[in-house]
Order: sequence, then C-alpha cells, then structure tokens
Amino acid sequence: MPGPLVPTVVHVGHTILAAGSDEMKQDILPKMINGELILTLAFMEGNGSLEASGMTVKAEKSGDNYVINGTKLFVPDANIADYLLCVARTTDGSNKEDGITLFLVDAKSEGVQVELLKTMTGEKLCEVVFNNVSVPAKNLIGEVDKGWPVVEKMKYEAAVAEAAWMTGGARGALDTTIDYAKERIAFERPIGSFQAIQHKLANIALEVEGSTSIMYYAAWAITENAQDIPMAASMAKAWCGETYKHATFDGVQIHGGIGFTWDHDMHLYFKRAKACEVNFGDGDYHREKVAKLLKI
Repeated sequence: MPGPLVPTVVHVGHTILAAGSDEMKQDILPKMINGELILTLAFMEGNGSLEASGMTVKAEKSGDNYVINGTKLFVPDANIADYLLCVARTTDGSNKEDGITLFLVDAKSEGVQVELLKTMTGEKLCEVVFNNVSVPAKNLIGEVDKGWPVVEKMKYEAAVAEAAWMTGGARGALDTTIDYAKERIAFERPIGSFQAIQHKLANIALEVEGSTSIMYYAAWAITENAQDIPMAASMAKAWCGETYKHATFDGVQIHGGIGFTWDHDMHLYFKRAKACEVNFGDGDYHREKVAKLLKI
C-alpha cells in the first residue's frame, strides 16, 4: 500500500483509540481522520525481537516529563510523520512484560534523528534515534509500566492488516499471471493451455481463496473482540504470508524472462511478498504462537 495509511490508522490510531487519554483522542484522532496528521509506530529494534524482552529503548522520569534514549529501526514513514508512537522501557525488572510504556512523541522534538534506510521494495523505512528526547507526561498512552497488553493488541491488529495486504497482493499477482498466460503464445498456443501452467494457477487460486477466508475471519474476530483473536491473527498471518510468497514465486516463473525485468510489475509483487512475510512476525514465529495456543 503506497502510503502511511496502515501505520497511521491501524498501528497508532487504533492504539490511541484503545488506550489514549480523552484529550489525546479529541486532539489527534479528528486530525488523523481528516488527513492532517501522519502517525507511525517506533517499535522494532536492532535485535529484531517482537517480544517485551527485546524493548531496550529507555524512558526515564524527569520532573513532569520523560526523557527517551535509544534507537528504533524499520520505522515506516518516519521521514514524513508528525508523531511517533514509541514503545519504551520505563522499568527493568525480572518480568520483561512489566515496565513497558507507550509515548506519543512529536517527530519534530529536539533530539529526534531520522535516517531513511535503503530497502529492496522502495518503501520508506527509517532508523529513528532518540537522544535525550523530552516528552510531556500527558503524551503517555495508557499507564506507566503497563503498556505491553496494549502493544499485544496492536500486534494482533497489525498482523491481520498485513494478512489483508498479502491476500490482496496474492490475488493481484494471480490475476496478472492469468492474463499473461492467456496472451503469451508458445508453440503456437497460449501457455495457459498447458496443463503444467493450469495446475500452478489452480493451486494459487485455491490458496488465495483460503487466505481470503482466514483473513476475513481474523478481521471479524478483531472487530468483535472475540476470545480467539491471538489464534486467528497468527493463523492468518502465517497462511496469507505463504500464499503471497507462492503466488509471486510461481507468477515470476510463469511470466518467464519478462517476470524478472524492471519493466514488469511482477518483481514488485515478489519483493513486497518477502517484506510482508517478515513484518510483525514471519510464518515460523506465528506457527510457534499457534502451537503454544494449542498447548502442544
């Protein structure tokens, strides 16, 4: 999705709606809806962890403010964002899920350094360094030291948003490949008339339909606050990631040489599939989550 919609609305907007103060909701959300503000999530760090134990950026109390120090990586659209939702550690105890606090940081604050990273997909991911960044206490989202449950909820919603993104991408890759298979002539006939190509496309179509169903269910679970949100979100993220990967890999193969060139969109689908696969946990990460929920 060529824009900051998902980080702004899903990652940050929904988090403010769930745990932000009334003042923050009244001030930030209307401007977000009107397109006046771009918001983004500063969550991942150099260790690549999605768990509370991986959160090392620190925030310390200083009078009526908090001072944040540390580095966040792969922050989407931070180069154009107005506010950053920073997940920081305020207390370092034995239980790593305790001591996590969320801060809404003005991206123009003194000490915020943003560097655009090179990516294979062209998406705008950034390194954000917080160097003694002072944040007023009113910019806390939720309670001090009790932010991890809010982060967990956001991760489920983000995983389902990625699943929707991947399902749409897989369907787009499938439609593009079907059109090409009907038009490309080899041995005096369309390549789509060959059984090997037909079976590949049929398998992709089956996976896309399965992804659509599992993604819709996960989205329903989020909307209805169902008890099986963790299971539904992880299943959707794992399954849809595999579908997108298969659809784009086989799509490139069926396109042949043109599928590898910059002149065709297939390479964009392929790269996007890889990027989406690892966002908010790859298939292995979410299968482990499912296994734990199954109490295996």
